Amino acid sequence: MMPSLFRSRRRGSTVRLLAAVIGGLTLAGPLAAQDLAESEPIPPELAADVVAWFNDPGVVRLEGRAVIPAGTSLDAPVALLRGELVVNGVIRGDVVLLDGDLSLGADGRIEGDVLIVGGRLRAGEASAIDGLLTEFPETFRWETEGGVLVVTEASLRQERGIRLFGSRISIRAGTNYNRIEGLPVHFGPVIESSGENPIRLEGLVTWRTEQSFTDDELGFRILLERRIGRPARFFYGASAYSEVTPIERWGLGDLEASLATFLLHRDYRDYFERHGWSAFVGAAASRLPIRAQIGYRDEKHFALPVGSPWSLSRNAGPWRPLPLVGEGDVRLIEFEVRVDDRNSADDPTDGWYLNARLRYGLTGDLTLPPFAEDSFSIAANPTTDLPTEFSSGFLDLRRYARVDPTSHLALRLVLAGSINGRRLPTQFQHALGGEGSLPGWKPFELDCGARSTPVFVERENGRIEPSFRAYGCDRIALFQAEYRRTLTSPIRIGSGGSDWLPRMELEPTIVGFFDAGRAWSDVVDGEDLDDHADVGMGLEIGSLGAYFAYPLGGDHRFNFFVRLQRRF
Repeated sequence: MMPSLFRSRRRGSTVRLLAAVIGGLTLAGPLAAQDLAESEPIPPELAADVVAWFNDPGVVRLEGRAVIPAGTSLDAPVALLRGELVVNGVIRGDVVLLDGDLSLGADGRIEGDVLIVGGRLRAGEASAIDGLLTEFPETFRWETEGGVLVVTEASLRQERGIRLFGSRISIRAGTNYNRIEGLPVHFGPVIESSGENPIRLEGLVTWRTEQSFTDDELGFRILLERRIGRPARFFYGASAYSEVTPIERWGLGDLEASLATFLLHRDYRDYFERHGWSAFVGAAASRLPIRAQIGYRDEKHFALPVGSPWSLSRNAGPWRPLPLVGEGDVRLIEFEVRVDDRNSADDPTDGWYLNARLRYGLTGDLTLPPFAEDSFSIAANPTTDLPTEFSSGFLDLRRYARVDPTSHLALRLVLAGSINGRRLPTQFQHALGGEGSLPGWKPFELDCGARSTPVFVERENGRIEPSFRAYGCDRIALFQAEYRRTLTSPIRIGSGGSDWLPRMELEPTIVGFFDAGRAWSDVVDGEDLDDHADVGMGLEIGSLGAYFAYPLGGDHRFNFFVRLQRRF
């Protein structure tokens, strides 16, 4: 008997996935509508049912690109794994796609329910599906063992914590292990109401392991948010916070930044502290993977001294100095739009991704602290006023396209910086170079001379510390291209007869890439940088990748590096 993924409902009523009943996940909408479960995690029960469906002998299992020709019919339930199902004929049965897309031709029809996990309906009308169409843009980790599909990631982005009196006591790590805080740990209650328009309240305290509980510098974050509809179509809320935040975090992931700091004594990010409050309102399109938000921030920014967190190597050595940041008040308006129709967030092979942000500085009072070329004349230098009425933007545009069932091309364009030609405060500047952007070049190689000459500054604790005049440039541009090919013959490890060495099938992917970037400064005596480019190759197994990058210019030295996630 085949597993049943759906509970049948008549057209126009509420749709509830049978597999998600235990998890309490409800999707509301008319039957013919394409209902995107945006930002909803994949319930473990649904993942288990999808795996059972694929492994059922009564289901026709397809892989890669499959076509049902016009004038033909398939009288059986269908499962498609990682590819595209093109239906020009008729399928008389339920259809499940995992990490794949569905295309319906002019005469294509499916006389059953359709579930798409990690993909979407790419072509055709949902009205050509007689049953329910349900899409999950997110996917879950899986692998095949002897032709059997299994789940490899038990934690399917479920929120964890201790349940107490209807609320959840959350304990989790902050952004990343860093040379300022050590490991930031958030703990406190999270309360969320039920119903179609839930209210969420978070009250989290941040303990920084570089400090003791007796210090008066514990951070905090209070969030009150209301979401309208499930999945949320509109949302609004407010927050108050005191937190240490990276100047830039888009190049490397939090886990990668943490491990580099802890293992290698190399912190690839720079930081500042901000206290303040914000208010925001946003919306998500009901039939398209689009999310937009506008917010207001009233903040006070502070520079921070470098701490002394423990690291596995070179623990006694000094940490890289921080750049000078503007200190004082600033009030901002921020717009953000995100479009994501990729077939998988972690391992996309097709689709578009767009993240666009605009930031407008309204008023404020930001100044650089006194600094000097040596440690004896700091007091003789005045503070420097920084502009607070500025406008800046950030654009991250990506395109993923299949070349054939085992290879695809990925392109990325990043544009960021000042829009009105004014100098940006340090904490809003940008830099390129290093494994997160141009791996053939050194970290912060394109910083418009910000780190060319160290300076000295007196911190609040009275110590005289080396620092840098700025973080980077006022504008940057980066282009990246990758060609990826998955080997058709998996690497098999283990025999399955041992508890300590289970049988595994690994699918290596060969990656070839090219990167090119440029940076500009809007300071009168600033340094504009010429184009920098590199090429490289790598081998990925799952989320682990090893790469070589070669700079096209410069000192012409190979750089070998390891990533724990895809480059983009």
